[in-house]
Amino acid sequence: ALLADNGVGWALTDLALHLRQLPSVPLPGYFTAPQIQHALDDAGIDCLLTDETTRVGELLAGWRNGGISGRTGLTMFRRQLDAAARPRLPSGTVKVTYTSGSTAAPKGVCLGATDLEAVAQSLAGATAALGVERHLCLACHAAVGLIRDLDTLGNQGSLAVFSNHARAGDAFNPGIVFRGGDFQIDELRQAAVEQAHHH
Repeated sequence: ALLADNGVGWALTDLALHLRQLPSVPLPGYFTAPQIQHALDDAGIDCLLTDETTRVGELLAGWRNGGISGRTGLTMFRRQLDAAARPRLPSGTVKVTYTSGSTAAPKGVCLGATDLEAVAQSLAGATAALGVERHLCLACHAAVGLIRDLDTLGNQGSLAVFSNHARAGDAFNPGIVFRGGDFQIDELRQAAVEQAHHH
């Protein structure tokens, strides 16, 4: 599972898991402690990558701290799970997203790589004629599709990703800006490939 603010660490981790076709569970920062706990148990998560160690500390009794990744800056927590505690996911599932819901038990939705890539390509195709030069990402956990969209924006395109902690009225100061065709995007993709092969 991945519980982190928008940024390079989140994007690297999500892309690496996507490239390895390992099921991932992005957890929204607005989830309450009971919702996080439910998602971790419901999806049978044995590894959590986070930049919110203080917040999740109480939830992770019995988990082992695996240290901080030098590449992503995220802390890894691991736990041992019996095979019976791992749900059987539909074939091809690479991501499980949880509805925000109004209960402590949000529902998981299984997504396949083909579906995710089709949506990203569809969004890129639908916006191609608009000549978008800058895309502002306000939603959390949208990096994979948006980074793929940059391919269609060419060398002029850029993506601004705001921190999940930004508030209305804050100055326009994105946490990170990716520019299509420049070293940041290429470097991000290469790092994601290396991260995928490392694990």
